[in-house]
Amino acid sequence: MQLSQENFADACDIKEMADLPSDRMREFVWLYAHNGQNVRLAAIECGYSERHGWNLIKRQDVTDALQAISKRLMHGGVLLAINLALSIMNDPTFSGGERLKAAQIVLDRGGFGPQSNHHVKVEKVLTPEERAAMAVGISEKLGIPLEKLIGPNRAPAIEGGRLQVADADDEEFDI
Repeated sequence: MQLSQENFADACDIKEMADLPSDRMREFVWLYAHNGQNVRLAAIECGYSERHGWNLIKRQDVTDALQAISKRLMHGGVLLAINLALSIMNDPTFSGGERLKAAQIVLDRGGFGPQSNHHVKVEKVLTPEERAAMAVGISEKLGIPLEKLIGPNRAPAIEGGRLQVADADDEEFDI
């Protein structure tokens, strides 16, 4: 890969790149970021051994520089894509459908596209017996008498091995 002096100079403006101790190390980071993250190629092109390249990748200052330059590359790619979509959108030589699609892409990526909201409601209705059993369980775990937890008129009674709601009116058992 041919190292563009202009692009390399721009990359060296990044604080993390400028903080690296040598131009050779900055060149290694720049090449690594631009060659598909191939340590061997970047190391050899900078005059390092492959082993030394792998050691460089482990250094915190090199890792910081790689993160910073990767962010800049991603940002540049996003801007390029947006500019391309804008140029298609404004170019009358493209069909109306292609221009509309480009406009939709720009709006969607800008946060102005259709919003999809998903609402899920999960509801489980407990039987009075299940609610009574839950109340007994909570009462036992917390050490609070059942009558104090749910009120004396709603205390369940155990009859025939099953929990029954004590209310004679068969009204809902609310906790």
